[in-house]
Amino acid sequence: PTLGYVLDRGRIDQLPINGRDVMTLLATIPGMESVSSGQSESTRAFGLRSGSAEFVVDGASLNERVWGGIERRPPGLDTIQEFKVEENNSSSKFTRPTTIIMSTKSGTNELHGALFETNRNSGYGTARQRTDFYEKPPQLNRNEFGASAGGPVFIPKLYNGKNRTFWFFGYEHYTNINPTTQGSQVPTDAM
Repeated sequence: PTLGYVLDRGRIDQLPINGRDVMTLLATIPGMESVSSGQSESTRAFGLRSGSAEFVVDGASLNERVWGGIERRPPGLDTIQEFKVEENNSSSKFTRPTTIIMSTKSGTNELHGALFETNRNSGYGTARQRTDFYEKPPQLNRNEFGASAGGPVFIPKLYNGKNRTFWFFGYEHYTNINPTTQGSQVPTDAM
């Protein structure tokens, strides 16, 4: 028997997620935590060492073998059809005790798609910890936008892929302008 937890597309759409990183879905799974370790952020389950989780998208591993975590950019949130975490007695085809399995969407017989844009800037919604010494908070401008679409392959007078061949495309972009300040002590002339 394998312990597991599955989030399907309907549940993913309902979750209030801060940012559009698919790894924030791990916060919904008991026993999972994100750990910062030097170069990157990795994931661990039930207190196992960092990097003890395997990330798989449509059967391909995304693991970064030195620091743990994901080596490449994770898939966009709108491209995920199902998100599953297997723990305890995973299949022998997976190399780690915990496996995060992501399946991507595919096209259908109907053309469908989605657009999104999320913006947060200094003009509204800035809640910052007031540890800096400044008169006015630094500028913040976080912008996330993207699109996804899918449907049947159709080439007029050549090929009709309805019920046979499908396409799906997803694009996401993220920009974050968030200057920070840092204070330090320096010796005075008298020193």
